[in-house]
Amino acid sequence: MTNKRRGLIGGTGSNSNSASGLVSNDDYLRLSFNQKQLENFGVVSKELGSSKTYTRGICISSDGRKFYAVHSSGAYFAEYTLSTPFDITSGTYVRDFNLTSFESQAYGVAISPDGRYFYVCGTARDNPIMFTASTPYDISTLTYGNNIRLFDNIFNIAGAGLEAFEFGDNGNKLYIIGSTYDNIRQFSLSTPYDVGTQSYDGEYSFGATITIPVGISWKPDGTRVFIMNQNNDSIYEYSCSNAWDVTTGTVSLVQSESVTLQDSAPVGLTFKPDGTKMYITGDTGNEIDEYDLGTAWDISTKTFVQVKTSVSNGAPGNIAFSSDGTTMILTSRGTGGRVDQFTLSTAWDISTAGSPTAYDPNESPLTTQTNTKGYITSLECAVFGNDGMSISLMDVYDTNTDRIITYPLRSAYDLTTILNGVLGSSKNGFTAPSDLKFNKDGTKCYVCDISNRTIYQYSLTIPYIIGEGNKSFDGSRSLSGDISTNGLQGMAFDVNGECLYVMDQYADRIIQYNVSTAFDLTSTITLDKTFTLNDYDQTPGGLDISSIGHKLYFMGQYYNKIFSLDLIF
Repeated sequence: MTNKRRGLIGGTGSNSNSASGLVSNDDYLRLSFNQKQLENFGVVSKELGSSKTYTRGICISSDGRKFYAVHSSGAYFAEYTLSTPFDITSGTYVRDFNLTSFESQAYGVAISPDGRYFYVCGTARDNPIMFTASTPYDISTLTYGNNIRLFDNIFNIAGAGLEAFEFGDNGNKLYIIGSTYDNIRQFSLSTPYDVGTQSYDGEYSFGATITIPVGISWKPDGTRVFIMNQNNDSIYEYSCSNAWDVTTGTVSLVQSESVTLQDSAPVGLTFKPDGTKMYITGDTGNEIDEYDLGTAWDISTKTFVQVKTSVSNGAPGNIAFSSDGTTMILTSRGTGGRVDQFTLSTAWDISTAGSPTAYDPNESPLTTQTNTKGYITSLECAVFGNDGMSISLMDVYDTNTDRIITYPLRSAYDLTTILNGVLGSSKNGFTAPSDLKFNKDGTKCYVCDISNRTIYQYSLTIPYIIGEGNKSFDGSRSLSGDISTNGLQGMAFDVNGECLYVMDQYADRIIQYNVSTAFDLTSTITLDKTFTLNDYDQTPGGLDISSIGHKLYFMGQYYNKIFSLDLIF
C-alpha cells in the first residue's frame, strides 16, 4: 500500500491521548472522537496580515492549505496560505476580495470542500449568498452565484427607458427595446442565452412610426418581429429580409393593429408558437387579453377571446409561456416588481390559470442596501431561455444599474426551482445572519442569526448550491437560553456531526452541545460543556473546524488574530 500514514498514537505529559507520529502535508488521518471535548492546551494564535480590521468569520480549506477571514470593516474576504497544513502559525496573507457591492456588513464565510464555491452572510443583506471560483481556492477569480450571467450597464449601449428584451435564433441573438430612443437594439451572443457573451450588432430605428415601444415578440423563423407601441395602443408587424437581423437587409412595416378596445395602455405581447393565438398585457385593466388569429401570424385576423384581470401588482409587464403552454409567467414592473407563475390546466387557455406562485427578486435582501449586484432593484421584464432551464430578468433601476441577469433553473419552466445565488433565509424569519456552515456532503446548510440566537437548518437538493429553488426549510434551533444577547457569532460541527460548537461572543466562550441525530439540529441537542476564552481575546468571532477534526479555530476581533485549539480524542 502506498501513500498511507504511518506513525504512533501516543503523546507526552498530562494529555496522553494527543496525536503524535509522522506527518505528511499530503495526507491526514480523519479522527473519530471517543471523547469530544475542548482542551486548553496547545492554543496558538496568528496575527492577521491583512490591512483590514474587525475580523468576523473564519473558514479553513479541506486540505488545510488555505484559510479565509471575512472583515466587516469595509466588507472583505482575506485569503491566506498555510505552508504547514492546518497550522495557522505558518499562515501568509495573499489577497483581499472586496464584498462591499454584495454585502456591506459581512459576518460569516464558508467554502465548499473542492474550493469551487464560497459563501458569505451578513446583516446588511440579511441573506447568505454564494460565489463561484473559476480557479479553486483563489478568491481573485470569484463571480457571483453559480452559472449566473450578467449583462451589466446596458444603458451605455441600449440607451435610457429600457422596456423589454427577447432572445432569438435559438439564443444566439438578443434584442432590447427602449421607450426613449424608439428603436430596437440587436446583440449577438457567442454562447446561446449567455447574456455575458453579448456583442453589439446595431439598431433599427422606428422613426416617427413607433414612439413608445414597450413589448417585443418574434415569429419562430425570424422573418417577422412584432412591437407593441403604447403611444397609440397598437401592435406593429415588421418583416426582415434576413432572418433574425434588423441591422442588415430590409426591415419593412407590414401592418399594425389597435388593441385599444381591450386596454388603452398595453405593455407586453407574445404568441403561441404556431401563431394561432396572441396575448397582451395591459396597465389599464391590470390584465391579460387572449386573442385567436384566424390566419397564423396575421394580426389583422385577430379575434378577442377573453380577459384575465387583477393579475399583477398593478403594473403588468411582459408575458411568456412554456413551450407546451401549461406554464405562464407574468412580470410585475417596478421596485416592488415580481414574477408570477401560473399553471394552466388547459394549455394556452388563460381562463384555466390557477393562483400564481410569486418569485419576488426584491424580497430577500433589505431594500436599504440598493444597487447591489446579484439581485434586482427595479424589475421590468422576465424571459425564459435555454429550453426553459433559465430565467433572465431586466433591472432598470437607474442609468448605473440597467442590466440583465440570467439565473439557472433546476427544473424547466419552474421558477420555484430558481438557483439565484441566495438562500432566501430571511423569509424564514431572521434578519441578522452571522455564520453559515454545511454538513460534510453539502446536503444541509445551517445559518446562525446573531439577533435572535437561533440556528436555521435547510436541506439542499443539489449539494453546496445556494439558491431559493434548491432548498427546503427543515426547522430552527433556538439557543437563546444559553447564548448572550446578540452573542451567537459562529458555529461548527465535529466531523461526525454529533457535536456542535457555538461561539457566545459577549460571554467570551465556546459552548459545546451533543446532537442526538448527526447533523440534525431539529433532533435533541444537549449542552455538554463550555470553554472560556477570556485569556485569548476580548471579542471572539466566528468558528471553524479542520476537515480531519483535530483543531477548532476562532477569530479574535479585538487583537485581529486567528486562534486554534486542539481537540483531544
